[in-house]
Formats: sequence, C-alpha cells, structure tokens
Amino acid sequence: MPLIMKHLCYFILFALCSFGSFVHAQFSIGTWRDHLPYNKCIDVCEWNHIVYAATPYAVFSYNKDGGEIIRYSKATQLTDIGISALEVDPATGLVIIGYSNGNIDLLDGEKSYNIPDIKFSTIIGDKAIYDILPFGNRVYLSTGFGVVVLDMIRKEVKETYFIGPNGGPVRVNDVAIFNDTLYAATEEGLQKAYINNPFLANFQNWLPFGIIPGDSIVKHIEFFNNEMVLHIPGTQADTIWSKSVGATDWTARYPLVNFRINQIWSNGEWLTVSGDYGYWFCHFNFDFPVQRSLIAGRLPNIYNCIVGEYGYIWAADKYAGLFWSRNAEGTADATIEPDGPFSASCRRIGAYNNNIWIAHGGVRADWGPQFNVDGISGFVDDQWKHISSDTIYSAGAGFNNSSNFVTDVMDVAVDPLDNSVVYAATWDDGLVRVNTTTGRLKPTNGSAATGPDATTADPSAVRTQVASVAFSDEGILWCTNSLTDRAIHALDRDGKFYDYDFGLLLGNDEKVGDILIGNNGFIWANVVGKGLLVLNNNGTLPVFSDDNFNLLTDAEGNGKLASNDVLCMEEDLDEEVWVGTSSGLSIFYNPASIFEGDNFDSEQILIEQDGNTQILLETESINCIEIDGSNRKWIGTQNSGVYLLSDDGLRQIYHFTEENSPLLSNTVYDIAINHSNGEVFFATENGVVGFFSTATNFDNEMSNVRVFPNPVRPEYTGNITIDGLAYNTSVKITDIQGNILFETESEGGRAVWDGLLSDGSKPATGVYLVYVSTPLGTADEVRKITIIR
Repeated sequence: MPLIMKHLCYFILFALCSFGSFVHAQFSIGTWRDHLPYNKCIDVCEWNHIVYAATPYAVFSYNKDGGEIIRYSKATQLTDIGISALEVDPATGLVIIGYSNGNIDLLDGEKSYNIPDIKFSTIIGDKAIYDILPFGNRVYLSTGFGVVVLDMIRKEVKETYFIGPNGGPVRVNDVAIFNDTLYAATEEGLQKAYINNPFLANFQNWLPFGIIPGDSIVKHIEFFNNEMVLHIPGTQADTIWSKSVGATDWTARYPLVNFRINQIWSNGEWLTVSGDYGYWFCHFNFDFPVQRSLIAGRLPNIYNCIVGEYGYIWAADKYAGLFWSRNAEGTADATIEPDGPFSASCRRIGAYNNNIWIAHGGVRADWGPQFNVDGISGFVDDQWKHISSDTIYSAGAGFNNSSNFVTDVMDVAVDPLDNSVVYAATWDDGLVRVNTTTGRLKPTNGSAATGPDATTADPSAVRTQVASVAFSDEGILWCTNSLTDRAIHALDRDGKFYDYDFGLLLGNDEKVGDILIGNNGFIWANVVGKGLLVLNNNGTLPVFSDDNFNLLTDAEGNGKLASNDVLCMEEDLDEEVWVGTSSGLSIFYNPASIFEGDNFDSEQILIEQDGNTQILLETESINCIEIDGSNRKWIGTQNSGVYLLSDDGLRQIYHFTEENSPLLSNTVYDIAINHSNGEVFFATENGVVGFFSTATNFDNEMSNVRVFPNPVRPEYTGNITIDGLAYNTSVKITDIQGNILFETESEGGRAVWDGLLSDGSKPATGVYLVYVSTPLGTADEVRKITIIR
C-alpha cells in the first residue's frame, strides 16, 4: 500500500473512533447495574487513603485524594445483600464484608473472594455477623452463635468458638483483645479467654469476666486510655461504662437522656460513641469530650464513626450516607452519597423511556396500610431525584385529616404528553399530582380524591385508597379506587373526573388493584380475590349509557381464569392480554370477544417437559408481567425470580434467580423497561436492579440507526449493538467485498452481534458494513463498523 494511502486509512480510522466515542454512550448487553439507596449507611472503615462505607445493600468507596467513588454490589463484585458489618484487614488490605445470613466477601480492588461456610452451614438460628476484628493474620467475627476465626492468608474459616452455656450457641455482639486476653461481649455477659490457648474451641477454656454494671447484656467493648470501655443497654437510655485495667470500680461516662448507642469504636488514640442523635469523641483520654449533634446542617443518626488520617471523622448515617468532618467545630463538614433512589422498598415502577419512577410504598398482605412515608424516586436521564412524602401542598393544610404526610405510594405513572408531571396512586391520600421539576405534591380535586368514608364521625379515618394509575396514549389518566362501587375513574386533560359505577357487580368493601388500558380502549382492573373487571366505555368519557363491563372469574364461560386471585395483567404487541394469577398465567387471545357474545375464555399455555405435557408456570404466583420491544414476556414471580419467555410463551430464554444472577431476591414485585436503551428494571423485596437486554423500542421509520461501540477497540470483548431498527428488521454484516460475516433479525429495535466470525475467530482490522431492512422493504439503511485489532 502506498504510504499516503496508509496514512489516509489511519486518519479515517481515527476520525471514526473519535466521532463514535462522542456520539453514543457505550454499555454492554447482558450486564447488570444496581439501583440501590446509598444514603442508609451502617458501617465505615478506612485503608490507604480510601474510605469504605456499607449500606445493608451495597458498599461504596471514596478516594480522599481524587474524590473517586466506586460502588460494589451484587450487580458487580459482591455475592449477596443484607450487609451487617464492614472492616479492613490491615495485614492483607482486604475489605471484609459480613452479611446477616453469615455470608462473607473479601474485596481486593477489582477482585473479590467469597467465604460462604457460615451461610451454608447446618447451624440453626441466627448466623449474622455483628462485628469484625482483625488481629495479626486472623480475623475474629462476632456472630449470632459464637466467635468465628478467619485465616486471612488461606481465606478460609479456621475455628469456631461456641461459648454459650454448656458449649451451646450464644449471640456475640463484639470482641476485643487487650494484652494476651480475648474478650467476648455476649447477650449473657462478658467472657474472656487466653488468646494463645490452642483449645479455645472448648468452651471450658472461657471464663466469665466478673461483675459488670447494669444488665448482663454487653453490646460493645473497646480499650481506651488503659481502660476497658463497655456499652451497656438500659431501659430508657444506653450508658458507656469504663474502668481501669486491673481495677474493680466502674464509672458511667457522659450518660445522655434517651440516647441509644449504636456503636463504640477506638484505635487507642481516639474513642467514638455513635447513636441516634449524633456522636461524641475523645482524644487520648476521657477529658473534654466533643459532641456533634448537627453535621453538614443535618440532624444525624449515626450507626458508626471512626477517626482516620489527619484526625478526620467519618460517620455512617442512617439517612444521609457518609458524613465527613474535618474539624470539631463543624466548619468543614461534607456529605458523600452515591446517586441512587431514596429507599429500597418498591411496589411498582412507572416507566416512560428515560423517565423511571419508583413507588416506595405498599400494603400488608391483607391490604392494610403500612404507613410508608418514603415517597417516590425518579431516574430521569440517568440521574436520581427524590420527591419526599412530607412535601406540603399549602401552609397549614395536608392531604388528609390525620397527617401532612403522603403515605403508601402504591403506583406512579409518567404523563406521556408532559414528562415533568407524574401521578402517584396512594393508599391513604388518593390520587396525587407531582411536579417533578419543583418537587411539589398536589392532591387532586374530584371523585378519586374523596374517600368512601368521608362522612365518618372520626375525621382521622378518612382515607382514599388508590392502588394503581395509568395513562392512555392520548394522555387520559385512569386510576382504581377501593372500598367504593365507583372503582374506576378517568381524568381528562382539563382536569375533569369521570366516575364509573359498578354497583351491579361490586360492593363497597372490594379492594381494586392494578389498572391496564388496552390498545382497543378496554380498561382492565383486578378485584382482589374476585377476578378481573373489564370496562368498555366505547371511547366516550362523558357518556355512560353506552358502557359495557364484566367481572371475569375462573368459571368456564366467564373468563376461565387460572384463579380468581388476579395479581397483574399486561397487553402485548398483538393486543393479547396476559393475566398473572396466584396459580399461573391466563391469556386472552381475542379480548374484543368479551363483549361480543362469543366464547372469550382465557387459555393457558401447554408445554412439553421431560416427555410430559404440563401447564406453563402453573404453580407460580405471577406478581408482574412486562412486554419488551420484541414482544417477549418478562414474568416476575413471588418465589422463583424472573422468567423471560418468547413472544408465544413456548420458549424460555432466561430464568434469573438470586442464586444464579445478580437478582436481589426471588420475590419480584414489578418489572419495567426503559425502551430507549433496553434496560429492564426488577423491583424486588430487597431493592431494584437493572439488566441490559437485547430488545428496545422499534422505529419503523429507522430514522436514527446507530451502532455501538464504534470503533471496536482491541480490549473490547462485549457485544456490538445496532439500535434504532424497525420491528423484525433483517440485519446483515459484511466485509467491504460483500462477504456475509453475520446475519440475524432484530429484537424489537435492537440487534446484537458478538463480534466473532462463524468459526469463533475475530475479524481483522478494517471497516465493515451493516445492512438493515424491514420485512416489507419499506426502509433500508447502511452503517459502518470500524474494528481495530
């Protein structure tokens, strides 16, 4: 090749590389990311200029030198959730993460090691890890049944000490080592043993410490200023007691009225005490303690705090994340909190492309209120925001007669014509309009905002129980309403309500759950324990005389549902309605026939497994159903995680569980999809996690076909994605000479290539062509991919 042509080729490659890297954010299909709250910190530690903070759900690190924040969760390097303790082992630099089920992770930068021995042991009862104490090449774990010793060199459990009565289990809250003695603070007092005794697994080598002040329960133990320091819980308040080593008299240190202590910590030079209303600390001795009850302008609730390099104090706060105090005067405080939703609780998720909103409330199993005040959180253009439940509509006026808080947000829907507005369905305050720009809540005026018991003599009992809300494509808002025969309401763009009375079918004691607006205009709502309500208003909101409605049940000829316990429903791209019940799936293949007098019974899907014919998911409780851009069905269950089924339901593509994937729990309450990038959000009982799927919204005009990553650099090993396609688009990838390297059909608006040739090898450096065309040939496009090896 002539030199000038060689330089020109490299220039073209460089230009394509630069352009592609600026235009499209790159993510890998098949990967996961967490959407967990990082504001609820429970523990903190520091090592080598990096501070680590733990929440019950994940860990994050903060680099003091560069300010970099890194998240560690089950979606990345951790193996579990339910974190209960965190510490760094100075001998190895490994971050030790203990879980409430006894599981253990060791974090080493980008690597991690799992020690599941306690989790999978036959021990019955409490296996939680309550505290972690590194010492030499060992780590002592305080657990719900005794003391467990880890060998940090071999990364394994070395010994277990059962030190309860007669060698039985006892909860150990904390351990400490002073000189040659190991102390264990237990629920039945303080015990001690000679640390170099090779037979500490024999409970007879452990002795009671002696007389301790207050109750026999010892929550925490530290040594500071040559004194033993104990945290003893009391009836009204907790107390710190200390005594000199070798002495017998105890001294109460700084007793505070109604102060509950969460943790004490000492490194010999400093002592900290963390509690419900702040923390206090001492330097070298107990004289001149400093108390902090206002940090970064906020009232704290501290689970643990430590003093690190330069005397900086790091405090794990229950609501605000990680506090950083650089001086005792509070003039250099900071709050460190990775972006995330406000709470891990979630009943439903509302999604409209890049607007994802979580309803943090819920109800009990009997549909009684939880009085959850977590509000709603929105993931808008990849940034989280929180709308608080205590936002007041006007001075001196709340939403109901009992409180100024919006409680139990059950569902949320994004206005398709104005994405800055969402509506929240609440189990206490009716239908609430939220301006997401200003963060203000506004109760609606109309039938759906008036409780069925509004005339009660007890004003505090007035509640309006709205469980679900959804928009039609035209921007008409629909919602359910319980404990009234006016079970469905519509709200037009002018703010006028339309009430639908089902007195012939429903009484005033029915609970009505989710709502679905079908593409043909039918409105579907599940009546708890009674079946499925279907309304056809014939598209005439103001006219009720032409309305038809029916309550479908498990009776043959009236719906033939798999169960009257309907939990969810969704319409697919073929206008078939998939219904989830406590006994599997029911599908209405021709919903229009419900009001045409024909046989409209639902059907169940038969599959063959191991030579036997059986009903698909017959034994599963189906909590939620979501349809992706390729008409595939995402099914969330009560006990078995998530299934992804083919468009006809006959083929299982994925089955995600908490055991085989980063899914946070096998109990999945809801599924939502960001159709613009294919991320599937799973709302579980332990929080929300996202999975980047192969399917997105389709664009029949193919006005913005894009390929990423582009260029494909040598270090990249993931999938190559083609987005912006029409439904069932044909995709062919060729070299410059026209030889076909790969061909497929799109999943919705997306096609994925693993970047390999048919023999498993990688294509050579060069420019490759992507040909895409719709099934009818109405749109055709050609794109280029640059591959660099």
